[in-house]
Amino acid sequence: FTGIDAAVWMDQYGYRDHTSDVTSWSMAKSFTSLLIGIAIEEGFLGSIDDPASEYIDEWIVDDRSSISIKSLLDMRSGLVPICYDWGTLKLGTCKSFQDARSGGNLVYSNDQLSACINRPMARAGEFQPWLRDSVPYELGDFVYSNCDTMVLGEILYRATGKDLQIFANEYLFSRIKMSASWWRDNAPDGQADGNYLAYCCLDSTARDFAKFGHLFILGGIWEGEKRSYQDYVSEVLALTDYGLQFWTFCVDAEQTPCDHTIITTIGFDGQYIMIDTENDIVAV
Repeated sequence: FTGIDAAVWMDQYGYRDHTSDVTSWSMAKSFTSLLIGIAIEEGFLGSIDDPASEYIDEWIVDDRSSISIKSLLDMRSGLVPICYDWGTLKLGTCKSFQDARSGGNLVYSNDQLSACINRPMARAGEFQPWLRDSVPYELGDFVYSNCDTMVLGEILYRATGKDLQIFANEYLFSRIKMSASWWRDNAPDGQADGNYLAYCCLDSTARDFAKFGHLFILGGIWEGEKRSYQDYVSEVLALTDYGLQFWTFCVDAEQTPCDHTIITTIGFDGQYIMIDTENDIVAV
């Protein structure tokens, strides 16, 4: 880039290469999704169709009791999106689409989980300021929400008794020979000296991120491993639209129906793990 001194780049980035960690931002959502699938296949959870209130008991007593784990995975929970309010310095319902468009800027709060659990259902049939289009919100509409994924992390914690990092280390990272670390918030009563940010911020190398995609290329059975996560991986690979915290796109955008779909994770500022099972290619 012209006009920027090389010393500025060195000050910003230092000596970084292929062995350096990068953060995943929202790519981490897809890792949380697979951990949900692993928890099901390991017997910690029943099914993605189970009510989330089986684990988030704060929701048992009201209309949130009908929210399924799958609706959280698909970003169709019906709960309002949460944003950080710079006026009150607290988390609350997003006031605009601009604030809500990336899922809600939770990251400025010391406790990024409590507000996600305590938020209400969105009022159906009404215009909402956090929607892109000027149409009334209807229950079950897709609303990209970081809070939905934060709650998934808490479901894993309550179901397994292990925080996100420990569970991932034992059941995923160690098996695919991946070294990764998850960010936490600063909640003093959180899961483990803070709540793990299930919706973002998993740090690893590009090569190790590729191993996650390779697991999907292999159909959920890692090389030399006896354990299989084939059932959940197959559900992800069968997606034709956003679901289970994964994105999809058709190689030929003009083709209907699409006969070559690529499954991908997407993170802020251009992070991707693109999984092309037809050609056995993972692009990071």
